[in-house]
Amino acid sequence: MTIETVVESGSYVLIFVTNAGIADRGTMHSLARHFHELTSTEREYRQWTTVLLDYNSENSSVAKPERMSSLLRMVRTSPVCVLRKGARLALFDGRPSVGMVEEWLGSLKMGEVSWSPVE
Repeated sequence: MTIETVVESGSYVLIFVTNAGIADRGTMHSLARHFHELTSTEREYRQWTTVLLDYNSENSSVAKPERMSSLLRMVRTSPVCVLRKGARLALFDGRPSVGMVEEWLGSLKMGEVSWSPVE
């Protein structure tokens, strides 16, 4: 996956980070599958896209763009994050589960979660 692919995926990109040592691969794939179905079918998520980001694979790539390097530094400690219009990132903090991520997304939509610029 390239950073351009991630950025162009939608206005809001829900990123599930695998192989970062935060949560097991099965959990992250299960969450990504659940939220992919949600973002594909629910009207309130029509501007959302769900992607898996293989942290280890992307981080070990020698020729990665600076933007991907910045993104990787930011997502290193978060299993789930949202990239907004390719420029701002919100990070989920906690143990990933369907209920916890849904609650976090609700807080995000209500403006209760802070965004950080991706530089």
